[in-house]
Amino acid sequence: MQPKPIDAFIQATHTENINALLDCFTERAVIADEGREFRGPEQIKGWSDTHYIGARVRLDILDVRQTGHEVVLNCKVDGNFPGGPFQFTFYFTLMDDKIASLAIKEN
Repeated sequence: MQPKPIDAFIQATHTENINALLDCFTERAVIADEGREFRGPEQIKGWSDTHYIGARVRLDILDVRQTGHEVVLNCKVDGNFPGGPFQFTFYFTLMDDKIASLAIKEN
């Protein structure tokens, strides 16, 4: 079982709900993906519109580990992009029941 912010993130992903996705993050959240960083709601929305919700990403959760405020999610990722599905690890840092940072790395 994942912490509430992670459950909300997965639910927003699978329902393609950008507002619910943005609500998962703190105001100063950072996403690191494909060698770039996206900071704050405006940049995170831009990232999502192109690379996440806009790509109709689907997550097949393989493993979840939590240590304190850190959550590591291993999953198979599929969507509207060539060559998938891929296996990725999502590294979340939680703060005040929200996601403060997310780093996404291909396995």
